[in-house]
Amino acid sequence: IPLAAEPHTVRCSPDGRTVAVSHPQGGVELVDREFGDITASFQKAGSSLGIAWHPGGRWLAIPSRDGMVFVWDTRGGPSSERNWIAHNGAVKQTAWHPDGRLLVSESADGEIALWDARLGEKLVEYAAQSVGDLTFSPDGRRLGLFRQGDQVSLLEVDDGGAIMRYSVGHEGH
Repeated sequence: IPLAAEPHTVRCSPDGRTVAVSHPQGGVELVDREFGDITASFQKAGSSLGIAWHPGGRWLAIPSRDGMVFVWDTRGGPSSERNWIAHNGAVKQTAWHPDGRLLVSESADGEIALWDARLGEKLVEYAAQSVGDLTFSPDGRRLGLFRQGDQVSLLEVDDGGAIMRYSVGHEGH
């Protein structure tokens, strides 16, 4: 796929037809996987690192270094978006809950926030230490967050967005 600039993050849509590409210098492009054409671009977010497709494939969550989270309706063009101030500092990454109702974001200073994605309303905030990839379990009940030595901490998420922490792994190694 020919790109306008070197990519930072590349994510394939759930249906496999579209590739979202973010660039270190800013912006996100949507590329038709079959033909290689750039079909749309989103420039408002600046440098966007941890982009994430909604499970239904319509929306793309775009974190921004200025603390914003953008939710772009990729079928409606660059003016079809919702956004909110998510964190005081840069937003590193985002991840969708498997049912698409919740969105989680991580800031550069290690804060995790769980959002009602339709309203942009913060449901839960959690201070994390060394955060890795944000990944929900397939059933959406757990969120893998961070590693400390050989300990991996997971959060349990209920329907109301409540979070409870527990760790798995070996101690003393």
